[in-house]
Amino acid sequence: MAREKAEAKYGYRLYQGGAVPGSKIRVVRIQGWDAEACGGTHCKRTGELGVFKIEKVSKLQDGVERIIFSAGEPALKRLNQQSEALAKASELLKTTPDKLPESIKAIVAERDSLEKEIGKVHAKAMETHVKQLEKKAISLGTVRLVLAKTAKRRGIDAVEVANRLKESDPNMIVVIFEVSERVQVVAAAGDEAVKAGVNAGQIVSEASKVLGGGGGGRLFFATGGGSSKDNVDEALKVASQTVTKQLNMAIPAEGISNAGQA
Repeated sequence: MAREKAEAKYGYRLYQGGAVPGSKIRVVRIQGWDAEACGGTHCKRTGELGVFKIEKVSKLQDGVERIIFSAGEPALKRLNQQSEALAKASELLKTTPDKLPESIKAIVAERDSLEKEIGKVHAKAMETHVKQLEKKAISLGTVRLVLAKTAKRRGIDAVEVANRLKESDPNMIVVIFEVSERVQVVAAAGDEAVKAGVNAGQIVSEASKVLGGGGGGRLFFATGGGSSKDNVDEALKVASQTVTKQLNMAIPAEGISNAGQA
């Protein structure tokens, strides 16, 4: 049937199962029920199909489902591929195809257990790291400054570290330089530190310029960074100078030395 005639008679519900190419299309109609365009192969009897394999069933919308299947030689080829894949998987896991689901289930359970243990290790590492940085805090009047350069570590997130330190003391200002392929700068300030004049956004902005990048944020929290890793020590100095300017005081000489690798 010509596509124009089919569309005029049945509307675009013809394409519920997907678009069919060509100016002429085959329309399969079930009297009083539905009509759709079909781009498949039609046989006189099901025996001509040989093997029939459903590959996938998906729901397109309420009341409309799409069934993807193969038949004949393509279906046989698909079944052979799956059989080979099953045999290879069984060989890798040193089991038989019929016991493969059990083996996979055991492996998944072991993986989940290991992930939980790794999570505990990461949590402990995070807690230890936060405590180590807190011990390095420099007193600037009522404000406590943590200024640190760290290497990027698995399980330790600089943003979380900064926020934990800030939440532990409202007088805390934390500035962390995390070095990997780039340098990430994170600053977080407690309520009392902000009241004293600290501006996390300005600190990050000034330090990021030295790193050849940019950044900023709010009074309480900011992020930024850059790609100039060789300038990290200079950026640390700029960060400390920015903090002391905001507080109208001078940072102790020993404070600069404490702002090293953590």
